[in-house]
Amino acid sequence: MEDSTESPDHSSGEPAEPLPPTRRSRREARSRADRRTTAAEPAAREGATAEPAEDSPEEISLNDSGHLESFDVRETANRDPRRPNVLPFVLAGGLVVLITLSLLWWFLVRDEPAELPETVAEREEDPGIDGVILRNADPDQWLAGDCLTGFQPQDETAPATIIECGHSYDVQVIHWEDLEVGEYPGDEDVSERAHMACEDNGQLDQDAVDAVDFELQVRISHPTESTWRREGDRRINCLLQPASGVTMTGNFVMDPEEHSSADDAEDAAPGGGDEDDA
Repeated sequence: MEDSTESPDHSSGEPAEPLPPTRRSRREARSRADRRTTAAEPAAREGATAEPAEDSPEEISLNDSGHLESFDVRETANRDPRRPNVLPFVLAGGLVVLITLSLLWWFLVRDEPAELPETVAEREEDPGIDGVILRNADPDQWLAGDCLTGFQPQDETAPATIIECGHSYDVQVIHWEDLEVGEYPGDEDVSERAHMACEDNGQLDQDAVDAVDFELQVRISHPTESTWRREGDRRINCLLQPASGVTMTGNFVMDPEEHSSADDAEDAAPGGGDEDDA
């Protein structure tokens, strides 16, 4: 029994007719196509990212496994909101230093006289038998008409005791005034102003002066450059004293100031006194 199916003759040299595709051949074709697509994808992605756009805000890089990763380059320029801004603190610190230096300069460098102490409140309104009105009174506390004991001619800035003029004393204040504040005008200028002040303002009771049997002279005390700068001294004192160094009693000032030690001694007879009475 013969088979009716004819097999192709390969010996004839003519090309055989193509066989119809089988299921196996179709599977192999699809497998080859999938492999070609899978191999082409990394190359396509690499080619797509090789030249990024110039205005792109991202940079692209490959990680260790070959995959792409991206990050926003603007994050490197952003400041951490938790980090404090030190500029206001620096400005505030500089302002505090400037104010401190200004205050130090104002207190240490400014050229102003020291504040004069209150004179009236410190005086004894009802002196005792010794007649003392104020002990150890500084020169800037002396008033015109005050009689002073314990006066130190060698140190005109030293304090003295203000006493009633009916007691023996060393000198009497006939006038005082303060020079204006500012820079020291010079020794000659200060001396000239002091002499003019004492000559123009010293009002002496001529009858009281003529009644004594010793010579009187006016002593002028004024600031020096040292006391001007160091102590704020601006005081001019015009003092009446015996030329021979004896003590005296009584009032020699025509119009003594209110609250001066000459108020209660207007009727005291002027004249000499014993140095031991002070």
